[in-house]
Amino acid sequence: DSRDLAMEVPGQVKCLEMTVDARWRTDQLGSSVAKALGVEEVLAENSGKRLWLFDGGAPNASRCAPLYHSKDSEPFATLQQMGWGRNIPKRSVYVVVLPDPPEGQHNIALHFFDTDGREAGATLLSVTEEALLEQPQNGGKQLKSIIAVDPKKILALARQHLEDSAQEVRQRMGLREKEPLRLLEAFNGQITKVYRERSNTSRGGELLLWLAKADDATQSPTFLYSALRVEPDPAVESDLPENLTRCQLVEVFTMDPNPMVGAYGHPFLLPIREGQQGKEIMAALQEKLRCTAKDLRDYGCRILVGKGELAENTIRQWKDLTDDFTWQLSSDARPEDVHVPLDWHAENLALAIERHHPVYMGRQLVRPGHRPLTIKAG
Repeated sequence: DSRDLAMEVPGQVKCLEMTVDARWRTDQLGSSVAKALGVEEVLAENSGKRLWLFDGGAPNASRCAPLYHSKDSEPFATLQQMGWGRNIPKRSVYVVVLPDPPEGQHNIALHFFDTDGREAGATLLSVTEEALLEQPQNGGKQLKSIIAVDPKKILALARQHLEDSAQEVRQRMGLREKEPLRLLEAFNGQITKVYRERSNTSRGGELLLWLAKADDATQSPTFLYSALRVEPDPAVESDLPENLTRCQLVEVFTMDPNPMVGAYGHPFLLPIREGQQGKEIMAALQEKLRCTAKDLRDYGCRILVGKGELAENTIRQWKDLTDDFTWQLSSDARPEDVHVPLDWHAENLALAIERHHPVYMGRQLVRPGHRPLTIKAG
């Protein structure tokens, strides 16, 4: 991919190394890191910003609560009490400086993707919580750490952001003028919800999106982990319009053969026509992934078809996608416009790319496509 991969992120990105004492409290670590990065003013009570430290991985990939957050009023533990010790001499800590949202609003993290499942940029937006007659409950207890947001408002804010201050991101997304957008919520490597500016089905869905509060740093996972994605929602084009048949948005995700690892990576949506053959679907998938059949073989990939959330008792229901497989759509799904793919639903068939996770796989399972890259000087 020859595109410029520079990302539009809120704020600046810096890296540094420093030595710490495991006897330090987490607030001492936060102060030292803020000073080293030159952002001490963030720690002031009325700074309008907050500083979070994560030691469980990147914030958008970690389900852990922050190691430290500057608005915390609870007693601070020492690093040793948090599990830091000599057994792990080096640790990676991610520092995030977040602006406080306007009064009565909440921050959400939004990622922009192209239709091939590649990230084009990211930003923070402020949204208003929807008023509810009844608050959500879990086990009889009221949930105060989540908010209800109208996805239509998120899409409207995303479009305004792209038009006003993110022209480069818009170009990387391949978003054409006035082209509709869709909002995807992904969790643990699979799509959980899809909201579209245009809908092509009579079947209704949830009207609200439930998100973790941005001001609640004790929430696990935090609002940064919620993978909200905005991407173009193009129509289906054909050189022979008279041959167009019903088409549906189908989820494609990557999964490890081991159910304990499950799905990972960025899932995406692929439009598949009714009656489309397995070999045609494979060709469309390769075009989407920008790879060849040989690339898939070298990486030890299998393309599977099935449905249901991944678990040890459902993963066996996934079968290989064969050349003679014929894609069938539900008879009650009638599109208003044959050029617009039918909506995605969790109960529909999906495609899975089975491949060993490059991090969790053991050395005995290393395949040619997973050999480490060696760069030699000179």
